[in-house]
Amino acid sequence: MRNRLGLREKLFLSFLSILILCFTIAYIYLKFGLRDYLINQLETKLTRENELIRSFLIKQDLTLNFDLDPLADEIGKILGARVTIIDISGRVVADSEVSKEKLRYLENHSHRPEVMSALKRNIGITKRYSTTLRQEMLYVALPLVKQENLIGVVRISLPLTQVEQTISQVERIIWMSLGLGLFLAIIISLLLSQSFTNPIKKITETAITLAKGDFKKRIGIYPKNEIGTLAYTIDDLARRIDQYISQLNQEKTYLETILKSIYEGIVVTDKKGEIVLYNNAFKSLFPQVEIGKSSIEILRDKAWIKGIEEVINGTEKISIELVIPYPQERVFEVHLCGIKHNVETIGTIAVFYDITHLKKLEKMRKDFVANVSHELRTPLTSIKGYAETVLYEKDLEKIKEFTSIILKHTNFLIKLTHDLIELSRIESVGFRVEKEHISLKELIEEIMETLREKAQERGIGMEIKIKDNQTIWANEEKARQVFNNLIDNALKYTEKGKIEISAEGQNNFMLIKVSDTGIGIPKKDLTRIFERFYRVNKNRSRTLGGIGLGLSIAKHIVETHGGEIWVESELGKGSTFFIKWPR
Repeated sequence: MRNRLGLREKLFLSFLSILILCFTIAYIYLKFGLRDYLINQLETKLTRENELIRSFLIKQDLTLNFDLDPLADEIGKILGARVTIIDISGRVVADSEVSKEKLRYLENHSHRPEVMSALKRNIGITKRYSTTLRQEMLYVALPLVKQENLIGVVRISLPLTQVEQTISQVERIIWMSLGLGLFLAIIISLLLSQSFTNPIKKITETAITLAKGDFKKRIGIYPKNEIGTLAYTIDDLARRIDQYISQLNQEKTYLETILKSIYEGIVVTDKKGEIVLYNNAFKSLFPQVEIGKSSIEILRDKAWIKGIEEVINGTEKISIELVIPYPQERVFEVHLCGIKHNVETIGTIAVFYDITHLKKLEKMRKDFVANVSHELRTPLTSIKGYAETVLYEKDLEKIKEFTSIILKHTNFLIKLTHDLIELSRIESVGFRVEKEHISLKELIEEIMETLREKAQERGIGMEIKIKDNQTIWANEEKARQVFNNLIDNALKYTEKGKIEISAEGQNNFMLIKVSDTGIGIPKKDLTRIFERFYRVNKNRSRTLGGIGLGLSIAKHIVETHGGEIWVESELGKGSTFFIKWPR
């Protein structure tokens, strides 16, 4: 069972026990030691007094007979003691406590211990019960020697009741002192225990508070002893820890701020590959990340596993390229570096640079070069072939036919060059256009008028659902280029049905729809339809004169105006292009 006594109670009981033990020892010593001391003192006193009596008797040259009784009475009265004179036969001839008439009836004292010792010329001291006086007595007997002849014994005695009375008085004093001492001891013990325990209690409370993480708590009590030293040391330690924690929290805040401000994903792992720290950028890249989770569970890639192993095994730093296919393909350039403690590598830090866009740009560049090369090679080859044929051809009709073909390919190259220059200009940094409010309906009607004959030849209807007061904030030439391209494409890829252009206001924008009932666009091609040189059906586009730059140019023009463009389509049922244009 757990002891429920506190430190103060334990100290109090300890002090009290010690004091009680001291008083008990003192009492036992005084009771028994004092008795012996008083008896010894009494023996010494009686011995000296008896020596005086013996000297007096010998000098008076008295005969030992019953006539000495008055003298014994007088001496006993003066000394306040019982004086007995005994002859050599053991007969009592004088006794200060017995009348002269009764002396002859007293029993022979030769067998009394003190008398026997004195008859042997020794001092006789005995404590025994007196049958005559019926009380405990102390006897001191000395031999009476006259001219070296033993003539008798002189004995002096006192009742021990005086000793007992003295001891009783001392006991009363002891008990009174013990009571008062215990009372004072209790008060002193309480004060002492409190003086010891108050700082300790304060130290304990402060230590518990510190253990809970509150390092602002202080003891504030510093007695001039070891407890005060301990209290001051704990307070000083708490101050230092508080300073260190404040410094660590400040450094942690700096680190968190730095990590949050870094665009690249950063993750720190221990030597087991488990994640111990990451920033928000890494969390946005890999939402499933958690502290304590294995990085291999997050990045299931052989290059990552190999890179972690190499760094843990001592390689200072390496760079790897990771391709994450899900949920959408992304490419990262990862810089791995070891975290060392002394000479041991205890973990790794990895910085993830998302180079997906760079890879796409690189791919677009390669595709662009390939596409331009392809688009240039075909017409230039044709031009070269027909030009060589014209050199040796004499038939004017064929020369005319070949020349027409050369002209057609030349016009294609001119258009390609123009579109490339236009696209490059629009994509350049700092491209700006002058804008104004223009009537959307008038603009669309002018474009439709230029394409109406082409639409009538193919039997395709054209319908405008735009109000007269609907305007857009745009550069008229660039807006005309966008809508001309969209409507012209709708005509090219619509074999029957109609083309419809509508508009509706949405806050600060005008939502314009260009819809057709044409062949539609496959779902897999919708996300790439606005890329340069991208064509759903290259053979059909080339036959219709398309080079795959029109929609890309249209997209850049719309975005330059602060708008958006997207497409919705269903294969075989037509397409609808949406343009969200500021008004």
